[in-house]
Parts: sequence; C-alpha cells; structure tokens
Amino acid sequence: MATVLNEMKVSPLSDALGAEVTGIDASDLDEATFDELRDAFHDNIVLVVRDQHLTPAEQTAFARRFGEIQYHINKEHMMPGQPEVLILSTEVVDGKNMGIPDAGSDWHSDHSYVDRPTAYTILQSVTVPKEGGDTEWTNMVTAYETLSDAMKARLEGLIGIH
Repeated sequence: MATVLNEMKVSPLSDALGAEVTGIDASDLDEATFDELRDAFHDNIVLVVRDQHLTPAEQTAFARRFGEIQYHINKEHMMPGQPEVLILSTEVVDGKNMGIPDAGSDWHSDHSYVDRPTAYTILQSVTVPKEGGDTEWTNMVTAYETLSDAMKARLEGLIGIH
C-alpha cells in the first residue's frame, strides 16, 4: 500500500539547509508523496529520512525515481549484484576493504568531473560508528547569494571545469 501524502512531515534542521522528513516509507511512495518529497529536497538541499531500512534493490528503485543513475567509476566497491549501490565502509575482512573507507574525507561534489554532474545523491547508513562517520553538507546557492556584488560581477561568465 502506498504512503499517504498527509503522513509526510518536513521539519527544517537549520536556516542554511537541511530538513528531516518523517512519516514515509521510501520503498513505498505514491506519486504525489514522491513529488512532495522531491520538492522538499529542492527547497532544503539535504533531506534526512530516518528509520528507512531499504534493501539494495529498494534503494536503487527509489533512486531511479529521481532520474538516471550515474554509476561510480570505482567498480571495486560496487555492491555485488546491485552495481548502482556503492559501498562506503571502513570494515576490513581478510585484509580487504569491504567498501571505500575514506570516500567522504574531503570536501567534494559527487561526479563533478562529468559533463552532467550528479543531481541527487542517496546515502543509506547501515552501520553507524560510535565516533566519526560524519557527513557534512554546504549550501553553495547561499554561498553565492551572500557574495558581494563586486565578487559576483568578477565571477560572471566564468566557467569552471573539473
């Protein structure tokens, strides 16, 4: 049974970006609720949807609703049988990393090196470490909007290529 739209609640987490979404099951969203969720993402830039326990196939199906999936260049840590899912993990088994151990250790924008960078990234935390494991976000729209008019004029027309 698909989730009913009026069960979803969006609560801002800060003035800069981010909101917490409750009252949904990401594996079972009707079209209207999904549209509302996507709008909430566009309005808040980062969404935290707690207590989701998606299988890799469900996570992939959810991600596909946002558009075409861009596969990561790191083939070694794609989930076997579900290559749309890239494993980020510090777990080591028999001397081998089970996932990318330091994928978020530096500031970055996912797939910024391709012609059409990633529009959405979906992370599902399966095991949360007692310490560390932080994921931080920044709002580049607000960063630009708060620049001085002189700096905006200086940047006008420039193109950055990564």
